Amino acid sequence: MSTATRWYAVPLFLIVLCVCTHAQTPTGQVSGTVFDESGALIPNAGITVVNTETGLTRQLKSDTVGVYSTAALPPGKYEVRAKVQGFRALVRQATVEAGTTTTVDLHMQVGQPSETVTVESATAQIAYESHAVEGVITRQQIQDLPLNGRSFIQLAALEPGVTVSPGTTSQYNALFTVSILGGDSGRTAINVDGGTIRNEIEGDTQMNFSQEMVQEFQVSSANFDLSTDITSVGSINVVTRQGGNDFHGSAYFFFRDHNMAAYPAL
Repeated sequence: MSTATRWYAVPLFLIVLCVCTHAQTPTGQVSGTVFDESGALIPNAGITVVNTETGLTRQLKSDTVGVYSTAALPPGKYEVRAKVQGFRALVRQATVEAGTTTTVDLHMQVGQPSETVTVESATAQIAYESHAVEGVITRQQIQDLPLNGRSFIQLAALEPGVTVSPGTTSQYNALFTVSILGGDSGRTAINVDGGTIRNEIEGDTQMNFSQEMVQEFQVSSANFDLSTDITSVGSINVVTRQGGNDFHGSAYFFFRDHNMAAYPAL
């Protein structure tokens, strides 16, 4: 290979690497249709999608048939706002989960734009446009669930068809193994914020951290989408928590009464 060819190959490799890295980013999507009170479609409606925790804002307009869609949204709580001349402003709460599409249809009411109508929140429902077999464990579930060991991998046991077993004490980062639909636990793909943390030599994970840092925990069992890492038995996709506009904190303690243990020396 000539020197000139090598110089051309390097930028091409970097472009491909950036595209692949972006494709594996664990994000969600908000889409919907804008209607009036009679059910007619409203084109060119002004849509604003705002993350209520971080302030991330996306602005767009509905197309000629009233449909809008915005992708690559980090998981979290959002407000979807719509403004159309001759109609009241509409605000709807929405929850975005990793790897899912949240449908937020907007039904506008005739009135002054200065008037605001707030309706119920929307969450990700059955994904009719996807044939993947997967499940998402939300932050609320993670916060309310006590884990004996406080390892993020234990969250996988909440999904059907998943078996979490004790690992080896010789590997501190692999205290638990995950088998999906009876597959080899050593081949389960494990990604955090789009990057793989699977131990390529011994399998399982090469990182171990508390569930406190997890925003969402996704388990894909079959028919993976293109953002899933290469695997034949199943995949775990973890989204870590991000900073917001408010201060938060947490604490925990561990206590075991030896008088209640079967072996008094514990």
